[in-house]
Amino acid sequence: MMRRFWLFTLGLLGLIVVDRWLKSLALAARLPDGQGRIIDLPIGKFIFVKNDSAVFSWPLPNALATDLMIVALLGLLWFGWRAWRRQSWRTMAGVVLMIVGAASNLYDRVTHGFVIDWAYLGPWWPVFNLADVMIGVGLVLVILPRQRNSTPKK
Repeated sequence: MMRRFWLFTLGLLGLIVVDRWLKSLALAARLPDGQGRIIDLPIGKFIFVKNDSAVFSWPLPNALATDLMIVALLGLLWFGWRAWRRQSWRTMAGVVLMIVGAASNLYDRVTHGFVIDWAYLGPWWPVFNLADVMIGVGLVLVILPRQRNSTPKK
């Protein structure tokens, strides 16, 4: 159990470092006019996008979006505390991923006034960042039903 904890912790720290590094690369690639340089990759493009919208591109003022992010983080902390008390490890892992992703995006919003997005897969998918992926994976871990014993009842 302790080994899993340390592997998860190291993986999480790695995700945080990579997320911040990629966001700083995208910010550094910003051109003087505010647009981003486009770098073609095999599966998409790496580009700086200034995301001043809220979740699902809802247009909100920065102060309101920041306040909503803080409320969401407080809710996640409460939910994570309840999962910890129930010793629901998968739920806790999902909550921690969501907290880290949301905190990274909140940091962007507070320091820059917008969230730094950089991953473009095509016109059929919105531009996103690694923190968004952490939030999505965490949400999946939380909402997926637990596996039950697969033996049929008699």
